[in-house]
Amino acid sequence: MRNIFLLGFPTSCQRQLHERMSAEICRAGTVIFIPQVSEGREADLVRFKSRILGLDAAATTSKILLPTAPEPATWFLNAVDAICAERRLRCPQDLVEFAFAVPSPDVLLEHVLSFGPTVSPEISIDLLRRKLRGEKVLCLRSTSQSSFQDVFKREGIPTESWDDHFAELQLNPGKNSNLIQEVTNRAQRYSHLLYAWSGLRTLPSDVKRRFTGIRYEAPTTVKVVRFFRRWLLSDGDH
Repeated sequence: MRNIFLLGFPTSCQRQLHERMSAEICRAGTVIFIPQVSEGREADLVRFKSRILGLDAAATTSKILLPTAPEPATWFLNAVDAICAERRLRCPQDLVEFAFAVPSPDVLLEHVLSFGPTVSPEISIDLLRRKLRGEKVLCLRSTSQSSFQDVFKREGIPTESWDDHFAELQLNPGKNSNLIQEVTNRAQRYSHLLYAWSGLRTLPSDVKRRFTGIRYEAPTTVKVVRFFRRWLLSDGDH
């Protein structure tokens, strides 16, 4: 896996770069923007630490791209290096390289393309049908979460014939006392479960086991969909 971190570049620069990058690169999530703590200041180190330490345990190659202006302070560079060292302690096989760039979207795009971040493989409608084998997926979330269909589109998962493969159940946070019974009833018609649980009740294990296929759950719709995407691209059935 190859990731490139852009630390502390202006928001306008990041936005323009995003518009220039291909949809495949944007969707892969391997070009990671770490914003400034406030306008004109250094990058948010707390967020950087969370993102780089949260990478998969598999070997990765990361490029840390820093702006030439304003020039990063020595304490900041030392802090970045210490965070990368912590990552290498967890994953000794990791490689990390540093570079500086003028805060220009065209220059940043050159860095991104020359580095070659990992790009997500395409998921075709044929692959989706082959993995699901005619079985349907119940997608469960609160109304405060992004819709599964919208996240599927952003993650490059086909949404043609949505109703043939998926059903989306959304409930109001704090008003889901009938959630367990609702899910139990639907388990008779759906083999797979995608559950974005933030704001909703915890599903008992015996209810989840009623779904005989895959069962993925996470706090947000995005995280659940990424688990599902990884399964689609895997060799296994469950």
